[in-house]
Amino acid sequence: MPKARVLPTILAPLLLLFFLGCGGDEAATPAGGAEPPAAPAAEAPAADAPAEAPAEAQFPAASADLPEDGEAAVALVNGEPVTKKNLDSQLAFGTEDSPFDEQGDGAPPPEPSLEQRVLMLDILIRLELAVQEAYRLGFEPKGEELDRLVDEAIEAYGGKEELQDALEANGETIDDFRDQVQRNVALRNWRDTAFLGKALVTDEEAKAFYDQHLEEATHGEEVRAMQLMFPIPFAEAGDGTQTNRIREKAKEALELAKSGMDFEELIPRYMDQTTLSATNRGQMGWLSRGATFPQLEEALFSMKPGEVSEILETPFSLHILKVVDTRPPGIIPYQQLKPDIMLMLSEHKTDQLVNERMDELMAEAQVEVLDPELSKAWQEFRQAGAKAGGAPEPAMSQGD
Repeated sequence: MPKARVLPTILAPLLLLFFLGCGGDEAATPAGGAEPPAAPAAEAPAADAPAEAPAEAQFPAASADLPEDGEAAVALVNGEPVTKKNLDSQLAFGTEDSPFDEQGDGAPPPEPSLEQRVLMLDILIRLELAVQEAYRLGFEPKGEELDRLVDEAIEAYGGKEELQDALEANGETIDDFRDQVQRNVALRNWRDTAFLGKALVTDEEAKAFYDQHLEEATHGEEVRAMQLMFPIPFAEAGDGTQTNRIREKAKEALELAKSGMDFEELIPRYMDQTTLSATNRGQMGWLSRGATFPQLEEALFSMKPGEVSEILETPFSLHILKVVDTRPPGIIPYQQLKPDIMLMLSEHKTDQLVNERMDELMAEAQVEVLDPELSKAWQEFRQAGAKAGGAPEPAMSQGD
């Protein structure tokens, strides 16, 4: 089993694992787990995947003989470590250089609370168990298939040089990146092959859900749009060179959009991978009034389908918008929402099946949390989650 390597700024593997829930019998968001931005799709294994290991198979014994640095384990999951580096990097992910830091002075965010550490530790333990299960059943890509997936992931990230810079800044290597691609794809293959096919939804179930949530299918005036978004530095020292460069880039993109170039071609051309992932690849979907910044809303609801806005500015970014379609107030017909409802309910059923299997794996696993304070808090967290139980009902999504 490869050691757990997490590259939060590169593959964000926890996005894929949110469908596993955060503890106990709690279910995750039913709309489905988002896939990591750089892990490409893989062909699912054949139905006759390798048979399960015999029941008497033993896991490696836990050992506290671990290095005294970031690679030291905070927990052992069937003998495999969850490292301190892993836990700390996931806790830090998303908080570094945040424009919303409470001090407002660029100071580092406060240390994570015990509750935050316990929650993330539980996610990482479940992640490790899921990876072990996926590997045990033979769902990991190997050989030429893995080589191809790694090459695709490198290309999707922006090339070898950009990836290498990010890896070095993160204290990781190309082998760590390769391991992470293998783990992420194994997890997706396991989920899709072992569970998704069992989560069938009938037309009757979808229609019943629509009828029960009719209010959520009722909308006011709406606009469907796409955007080019250019994040600007929250606080740039010096002469503002970086911000000026971003503004020039936005002006260049606007000229091309106004000249008639396909807006969808401009989106990946002018937005980096991080921004693309954060904005659903530039697709804004259907928006009602009050759903976005006032600076954007004013333009959106004054434009006609096909029109492109000027450069619009919010406190955090520049935007160029294109209106795709508009619709007056009304109720979205069932047939229009049916594909989204079917997918949502199928994902919800899949999440339930995965969580049931994860609870079984957790009950069978040998988990040792090595830090005494974390161990006590984690045990209390698990007990509280087991008592809570119950999965939340999926919510209506109006989609596109």
